[in-house]
Amino acid sequence: MTSRAAAHGTTLAWTAVPDPTRRRAVSRELLRLVLPRGAVLSQVCGACGGDHGPVRVRLDGAPDPLVSVSYAGSIAVVGLAPVGAASFGIDVEADDDATRRAVREATDADGVAHWTRREAIAKAMGTGLRAEPERVLVHPLLTDRWISPRPGLHGFDDAIEHDGTNLVVSVALG
Repeated sequence: MTSRAAAHGTTLAWTAVPDPTRRRAVSRELLRLVLPRGAVLSQVCGACGGDHGPVRVRLDGAPDPLVSVSYAGSIAVVGLAPVGAASFGIDVEADDDATRRAVREATDADGVAHWTRREAIAKAMGTGLRAEPERVLVHPLLTDRWISPRPGLHGFDDAIEHDGTNLVVSVALG
């Protein structure tokens, strides 16, 4: 596992997941490493009630922290929001030719960050990508910071490298 404090008080952690059937278990192990002792994780889909959707954390006697989970191929990335955040979402994708081509075909944009920003915003909004596209468009401020049309929601991009794979991570905060 690799972890680091990212911008704006967030924490990111990531690791390889050689067996894709273990992605969920590995991401939960990562979360337990960055969360305070005694944290209880749950996951319930707001649409169907299934055991997927946003991960929720419960802590006795402390504010419940916001977390987000994302995967890119065989890599799992988890994020922990700073105390006081009202909304939080992360997304990660490999920054390679195949992903850039897929993003270009899906969105008419060249950069992988265009897609990861949209996904991070959708997660922070709690809608997933079923929201109207204009609700998850991004207005770049600088090369790695951006704002969303949703009032109070902003974000930043980060780059990580894991075992020779370059990844783009976008983080949305509210």
